[in-house]
Amino acid sequence: MVLTHKAAKLVVNGSVLCRLEQQGYNLMRGFMQHWEPRPYKDYRWIVADPKLLGGGLAIRGTRLSVALILECFANGMTLQDIDESFASSFPHEALPEVLRLASELAGSVRVAG
Repeated sequence: MVLTHKAAKLVVNGSVLCRLEQQGYNLMRGFMQHWEPRPYKDYRWIVADPKLLGGGLAIRGTRLSVALILECFANGMTLQDIDESFASSFPHEALPEVLRLASELAGSVRVAG
């Protein structure tokens, strides 16, 4: 991300977010407008991009990892619990893809018998 001279001065002087907000400037706005994370395989809602969560599998439009959502369900959380825990940022439309991905990954593991 490139900072303007004015923004760079604010970084050096501290209180960055407060001063930028006072000027009505959203530091991430310009960066995020032009960037779309890479889809994972043929999924619509699952993405894998090095710029998001270190390239781990994530839910498009969020910073929620697929592993986190699966862990929530594995621990007995409901969709309502997840909404309450993550400020309703998990798109419910992504759930079938999350489960499909979990099924694919589980099916790829072979246990010797």
